[in-house]
Amino acid sequence: MYLRHSDNVYGVLIDFDLASFLMDMDKSPASKFRTGTKPYMSFDLLTSRYAKTDKGHPYRYDLESLFYIVLILSCHYTGPNTLTSRLHFSEWFDRADQDVANKKLLFLQDTEEPPVQEFFSGFSDWIRSIRLMLGMGYNNRLFLGMSEKSWPSLPSEMATYDFETLGGNITYMKMMEVMSTFEGEGLLFRSGSSEE
Repeated sequence: MYLRHSDNVYGVLIDFDLASFLMDMDKSPASKFRTGTKPYMSFDLLTSRYAKTDKGHPYRYDLESLFYIVLILSCHYTGPNTLTSRLHFSEWFDRADQDVANKKLLFLQDTEEPPVQEFFSGFSDWIRSIRLMLGMGYNNRLFLGMSEKSWPSLPSEMATYDFETLGGNITYMKMMEVMSTFEGEGLLFRSGSSEE
């Protein structure tokens, strides 16, 4: 969300993980199930291999979700209310979870620039950098052939791999570094605290 005040625009990040599967609502607390809107969910939440772990909800999932929101907005819209004639990531909306996960992983490993629309071209640097960070994190994990289930049996040099940050590739500080400028200009950051 954003708010304009005078000549300034203030962005506010809200929890975009509010959607739930209706059939699961009566069975158990929502926190026990994957929730989200498929095109914006992290790769791990879409794959049965990682979605069933009991490691909780890493902050990285929310950072990855934010990336997909910016990506789809920038590539599917030519302006605030106008869709493009070709929705490049349309399959992410209607395919099975594992198919969407596979497509996302292929996208993160690809080097072709996504079709960012001119109106949203200011997000191109963010998209390029965050895509690289996510791709490196998932590729490192795939290269090591590791899953959270294999954690106890990993050799000691691999046991330090941080699953929550994909080996340190996706952290709050790294995302803030990428998102600290927009079109070459520094952005002002404020917390929700009234003391700052």
